[in-house]
Amino acid sequence: MRFHKFRAALLTALLVLACGCRSWSAEISLASLFQKRSWAAMDEVYRTRRELSPQDHSLMANALRIQNRWDEAVDILERHAGNFPAEVGPYADMTLLLGYENRKRIPEALKVAARLEKSAPEDLRYYVAYAQVRLLGDGDPAATKKALDRMLETSETRERRISTLARIIKLPGDQSAGALKLLDLQPTNKAARDLLAARPKPWPAAVNLALGQYAYLQNDYKTAIALLGAVPAKSSGWRKAAYYRAWSLYQTKRYTEALNLWGSLALSGNGWAESSVRRIAALAGKAERANAVTTLRRIVKERRGKVQARAMFVLADLLGGAEAKKLEDDLIRVWPDSLNAVKILWGRGWNAWNAENYREALWYWTQLRSPTLDASWTPRVLYWMAAAQKTLGRAKDADRTLDALTRNYPLSLYTFLARPGAITLLDGDPPALSSKPGVLEQWGFVYYAKLRMQRSGASARDLYRSIALSEWLGETADSSYTQA
Repeated sequence: MRFHKFRAALLTALLVLACGCRSWSAEISLASLFQKRSWAAMDEVYRTRRELSPQDHSLMANALRIQNRWDEAVDILERHAGNFPAEVGPYADMTLLLGYENRKRIPEALKVAARLEKSAPEDLRYYVAYAQVRLLGDGDPAATKKALDRMLETSETRERRISTLARIIKLPGDQSAGALKLLDLQPTNKAARDLLAARPKPWPAAVNLALGQYAYLQNDYKTAIALLGAVPAKSSGWRKAAYYRAWSLYQTKRYTEALNLWGSLALSGNGWAESSVRRIAALAGKAERANAVTTLRRIVKERRGKVQARAMFVLADLLGGAEAKKLEDDLIRVWPDSLNAVKILWGRGWNAWNAENYREALWYWTQLRSPTLDASWTPRVLYWMAAAQKTLGRAKDADRTLDALTRNYPLSLYTFLARPGAITLLDGDPPALSSKPGVLEQWGFVYYAKLRMQRSGASARDLYRSIALSEWLGETADSSYTQA
């Protein structure tokens, strides 16, 4: 860090000596110095230049913020932020708010926050609410609760929602609703569990479900069975409760009861149905095999869609022989695009390959060529199709198949295996991802530009540029802005 400061100071001195005066400052833009992070040179230009634009003031304020020189940054923003364009005004206000907070000017910071609460763009609202929570502290629980609610409403990530709810449940008053939301996101949260467990009984269905799942995850199966069994069959959470109650019964070797619950879930409705089919198959490997097979046959007969496809797949695995092959053939015919059908065709192809029947292997893998095939499967299918074609002496067909692999899946492992060197790495930004600085960057609000580009649903171009901005800001995994 000292070396960088010395280099910047040396650059300034050399420029002054080369010109014999400070007139050089009129010829160099603050924008170019900001982009190069030449802070000492910016100080000199800003101090000596007579005519400065609103953009120059904005760039200087942001440069000072980056250096943690808050007093100077606040002074510039107080005098000039009113001249900034409307698009960057809220970000200048947010920076001013943080400056006030940093200098312990809490009443002024709260005043700016109140203004931003009404006018901030969507990408700033979470940070405004977060700042209000910090500024309010423990002095006004009702106002803090409102700010936390706004944080929760504007949180785009699971981690932020968990963190916000963890704060909410510590507030005075009944915070059961927040505790339920927190356990839904983080079922092992002990603080939320303790809060709900302290409520007077009888507990509503939602509390029994949350505490029952918590007990299950703590391997307290006896408690889980009792709590989850108290969730009424007509309540919205019954299917989830029944699924985890069946798991708890299974863990305590009450296999018949577990099978009955999983069977009822698999035979009707959608939630937890397919997962229940998988659990029935696992149970059949330990106990109740005959009853499990009977249940699976009924599921195959009565259900449709993913649940039927899954039941056909696991039943075939349990039965074996001619009946299993018929089930697999029916599955491929009725649900050809299901993952279970893909697994069957893939496995049959490998059985043929291992038996050196390459023509049959190719036939099975060719059946997998479908526009609906998951992208994680297609590269490996193309690779092994080409291998079979090559083994069969169909070199031109193999080349065409590999052309499709390298063209459509250039970063797949199978592309590198098939054609090492097919991908050339070039210096510079990829043309499809390169972009020019937006307005926030041009006015120095780099951190906010990065946050905007990292929002949910951002394009690949924006995400790529956000990485470049993180590098420019000097952020690492353990070194970044902790506040907005």
